Amino acid sequence: MSFMIGDQVQLKDGSGPCMTVIGGLQSGHLACCWFDGKELQEMTAHKDSLISCEAVDTNARMLQAILNLNRR
Repeated sequence: MSFMIGDQVQLKDGSGPCMTVIGGLQSGHLACCWFDGKELQEMTAHKDSLISCEAVDTNARMLQAILNLNRR
């Protein structure tokens, strides 16, 4: 599956939060971030280990809105 910056993703096994794709890296890896309630967290994951998800918390929706503003 192909993901774009701003897409909401989660690990296929269902572990971890709904994250926002913030960039593409080499070898099919994506940089993702999420708020843990206090701080912005980041991680990288291979695109094949991710599925789409829906942002269900306020922090994820806020990050999505910020990314959408930057696209304009």
